[in-house]
Amino acid sequence: MATFNATAPAGFTTNMGGPGDGQTIKRVIRQYTLLAAMAIGDKIVGPKVQSGAIITNVYKVNGPACNIGTDSSASAFNTVPFTPYVVQNNEYVNLVATAAGGNAGDVVSIVVDYIPRNA
Repeated sequence: MATFNATAPAGFTTNMGGPGDGQTIKRVIRQYTLLAAMAIGDKIVGPKVQSGAIITNVYKVNGPACNIGTDSSASAFNTVPFTPYVVQNNEYVNLVATAAGGNAGDVVSIVVDYIPRNA
């Protein structure tokens, strides 16, 4: 089981999803380029979202079958639609492979839509 850290696409900030006006949905994207196929249990650590934010949608682009969740709830976003998820502590959104798959050079993206906490 390997752990990979996803990064922001070129030209985008690497800050965590943070505070805002609390009215409009924001989006944060992190991606990782596979060096080889993912094995069962491999984890891609995606964006960190600030405490108090409400996650409304999460999806992946490319990559094998997986669980998508947070550090405290590993499969929080597997069922679509899911109940909006209130982030209790600053948490990462992660992808954990449940099947082997993908190829070297594939770009796996984790996309998170959230309503920022009021600041």
